Amino acid sequence: MKNKHNKKIFQLIQIIIGIIISIFFLWLSFKNTNLNDFISSFYNANYLLLIIAMIILIGSVWIRAIRWKYLLIGIGETSTEDAYKATMIGNMGNNILPLKMGEILRAYAISKKADIIISGAFSSIIIERIVDIISLLLIITIIFTLFPITEITQIIAFFGYFILIGFLILTYLLFKYEDKFKKWYFNKQKKLNEKNKGFLAKHLIGFCQGIESLWQNPNQGKTIILSLLIWLMYFIFTILCILALNIDISISDCLKCTVLILTFTTFAILIPAAPGSIGTYQIATIVALQIIGININIARAFSIIYFLVQYLPFTIIGLYYFFQMNMHISDLEHKIIGKKE
Repeated sequence: MKNKHNKKIFQLIQIIIGIIISIFFLWLSFKNTNLNDFISSFYNANYLLLIIAMIILIGSVWIRAIRWKYLLIGIGETSTEDAYKATMIGNMGNNILPLKMGEILRAYAISKKADIIISGAFSSIIIERIVDIISLLLIITIIFTLFPITEITQIIAFFGYFILIGFLILTYLLFKYEDKFKKWYFNKQKKLNEKNKGFLAKHLIGFCQGIESLWQNPNQGKTIILSLLIWLMYFIFTILCILALNIDISISDCLKCTVLILTFTTFAILIPAAPGSIGTYQIATIVALQIIGININIARAFSIIYFLVQYLPFTIIGLYYFFQMNMHISDLEHKIIGKKE
């Protein structure tokens, strides 16, 4: 009972810290805004292009669902449609719930539609995020090496190489010492269970099973191709959003700006913040545009539009599927901590 109480206090502190971080970055993003330039950017926006961008973004979720279905091989079977619905529900959860609970909600959603345990689904989501980051790092490292924009991008490229090499070494070691690795995580699971930490044990074993399934997955080639396709769709989506605001920018700078926006926002969502990564997402977008030399007030307007074009469809569609599947947030606690699995 005491542990449960302490856990709730810790979660409350995390939520408060996230809100404070979001407020700070919102203030930093929009202080001294010229309202005339800011508002005129909204009036002059091409909303047809934004609608097309939105459709492409929604389509990318379908591709993500196909990839997730492949990543779930070895853990369970599901249809692309069910994976799509669960992904949308997860996106919605990340937008309106604290502590990135959308990822847990997504795992819960797929467990309701398929014979997949939550811990296994959650592990596949973690692996999916790793694949996303590694794919993006590979893309931006190559681009920033061939076409350095500023000293910042050269530093990013350097760290990109460092992380990619580290990931390859870690993957090789885990694969080479697979038996020892399995023995370690089974022993760790046992110790956590003995300490009455079944929740941690369940997710540890699920994560390890996810890594193992990735090694043994017969669709690794398809996973890589789909990952690159997802990022291509994100690139097109971002370019359309830039064009929609009629920003005076060359094709070369538009492409550079797109790479910077995707890079900065991807890492911005990893920072603890309020639901939807509000604040951190805006500052990341504004900084990316400022590096290219875009007017600060136009950059601020773009950060709002770019955020809403993603936030609104994901939240609305996710809520629709959430209620369609007769889901309840109150069910999550029982499912996650293993009171009923």
